[in-house]
Amino acid sequence: MLVDGQCDDVVRWSETPVEQRSALLLRVADLLEAKLDEFAEAESRDVGKPVWLARSLDIPRAVYNLRCFSTAVPHHVDT
Repeated sequence: MLVDGQCDDVVRWSETPVEQRSALLLRVADLLEAKLDEFAEAESRDVGKPVWLARSLDIPRAVYNLRCFSTAVPHHVDT
């Protein structure tokens, strides 16, 4: 569900050059990885799973996905 202002953000993201989107996703992956323990704690509280599982599976997988998609996008999007 979108709330006021979010449509503008979607439009701005879609107009962002592919290379910049890729760099931003890589930056998010780096930040997520740097704060792995904090995000694992939050994920544990949010979904009720053990912290060790979020730390060893969920957060690393999110980092992996961000990096994978960020490097794949420039190869699959017409610029």
